[in-house]
Formats: sequence, C-alpha cells, structure tokens
Amino acid sequence: MTPSPIPLLLLKTRSNPTDPYEAHFSQNPFRPANGGPVVPFQPIFVPVLQHRHINLDSLESVITSGRLEQDTEAGGYGALIVTSQRAVEALGAVLDRVKENSTWEAKVTSLLANTIVYVVGPATASAITKLGSTASNVLGAECGNGEVLSKFIVSSYNKPQKPILFLVGEIRRDIIPKTLRAASIGVEEMVIYETTVEESFREKFTQVVKETDGNGSMRWICVFSPSGADVAVDVLKEHWASGNGSKSCIAAIGPTTEKCLEDALDRKPEVTARKPSPEGLLEAITGFMETQS
Repeated sequence: MTPSPIPLLLLKTRSNPTDPYEAHFSQNPFRPANGGPVVPFQPIFVPVLQHRHINLDSLESVITSGRLEQDTEAGGYGALIVTSQRAVEALGAVLDRVKENSTWEAKVTSLLANTIVYVVGPATASAITKLGSTASNVLGAECGNGEVLSKFIVSSYNKPQKPILFLVGEIRRDIIPKTLRAASIGVEEMVIYETTVEESFREKFTQVVKETDGNGSMRWICVFSPSGADVAVDVLKEHWASGNGSKSCIAAIGPTTEKCLEDALDRKPEVTARKPSPEGLLEAITGFMETQS
C-alpha cells in the first residue's frame, strides 16, 4: 500500500514559471535510512503575502541610460543587490520589456553578462543566472541572510567610488544598507515591488489543514520570510490552540525567520534550513524526520 503523501504547506506565492521548492520536493521523496517505505511530499501553496511590481519605469531608465555599465563614470552604479525572488521577477519583467526593442537587446545581454550582482542564497543566485547574468559575477550564493551578505560585500566590493543599486520591496529590514554605509560604501535602494497581506490566507490555511488532516502522521508548515512570519503568527497560534496542530511541524527558511517565529509563538520551529534554498529546506526536514522514524 502506497503511503499517504506528506503535506508540505508552503507559506508563499508560487514563483513563475517554475517554483524551485515545488519542483525539488516533488522530485525528492522522503527515503528513510532504515529501509522503510518511500513517502512523497505534497507541496501546497498557501500565500501569506501578495506582491505587485511598482516603479519599473525607474528601473528601466537605469538600464537604458547605461548607469549599470562598467565604464560609466558619472552617475553610475558599481553593482546590483537582489535578495528576493520577487525582486528577480521584477527585474526580469523590465528586461523583457527592454529587449522588445531590438536596438537594446544586444546591449542588455552584454550588460547582464558584465554586471556584478550580489544575492542571498543559491535559489536567488540561480534565478538571476537564468535571467542572463554570468554565473561568476553572481556573488553571495553561500550567504544565508542579509547580515552575512552585507559583511561579504564589505570585504569584496572593489569600486567604493560607485554606489550599489539595491532592488528592494516596500517591506524590508535595513541591515544591508546600514552595514554598507558604515563601511563608507554607497547604496541606493529602489523599491520595485510592494507587499500586502493576502486577505484569504486565514481561510485558505484552515481549508488546507482540514483537507490534509487524514494524510499521514506529519504535516509541515514552511515559513519563508520574517514578514511572512509576522503575518502568519496569529493564524498559527489559533492552529495549535484549536487542537489541530498535533501533527504539524514548522520549518523556517533561515535564522532571522526562526527568531521571529520563536519570539511570537513562544516555541522554536522544529527545523531551520542551514541554507535558504530548496536543498537546504529538504535537508533540514528529512533530517528531522529521520529522528522520528
């Protein structure tokens, strides 16, 4: 008899065209070391936040004016910082729009190949590379959070006369710009997406919990950002208070999200990914499951 799949509630919006977490967990079932039956994961998206691109004309202007070109002296940037999938998507939307003009296509291709881009984690690094950036110019894949990335930039950035352009969302923490400015590295933040609470989150979460109650003995709730944690905590508190949380385990994508959850819920997530990536999250979850099998 085939075991019931393990529900994996991903508290995030599905990335397009392919979500790396959905793909990785769908392709890598839990294989117990003791030879027990292989159990597939069942990824289910329960968006906590919704995102909308803004100020794309401003970003397009930066690209088409040549301010990211390496030989630009006045008013140019020395690098980009992109730390979220939503920022990658916004950048991709602008690049697609610019490339529709055949005059710009070759120039944008060259620009992408030569621009230094700082990222947080391998998932964002992979997404930026798929846009056309040269892999060797995409730096920070090993950095698990903004604090680590900011220190890495301070130690490696070699164009202190030029500021760095940081593509951000409306809701963000200020650890990166604070650290860079303290080290006399200029940074300009450009807000290219806004974030609002997904109004249907509570209803969708309750529905998915009800639908997955009969699926095996374990359910995973995966939280992907401090802002997502802030929104989700009230619903998660109700989940445990209702008595429906006995088989639910929480996975945090990184230490900052872990701390937000621990402070708000007064309980530590069962696991925290060592790297903010599909591979890191799978490793954390399956490692915990091995201890329970």
